[in-house]
Amino acid sequence: LTIVPVEGCPARVLIALGDVTRSQKYRDILEEAGYQVGWAGTVAEARDRLARAPWDLLLCDITLPDGDGFD
Repeated sequence: LTIVPVEGCPARVLIALGDVTRSQKYRDILEEAGYQVGWAGTVAEARDRLARAPWDLLLCDITLPDGDGFD
């Protein structure tokens, strides 16, 4: 996986994945490239994070513990 760093203002990426190990791997890669990264382990947590702050990108699993990720 190759991530191109963002010049100037870092983009904010919210990762919504139920798998903590995979989430941490994606977080490490994105942070190393200069992105600001947040994490949510459920649909409810993702909705809460999305309501509290603006995000530029949401990476969402389709098999979260409390929903399908399409909600």
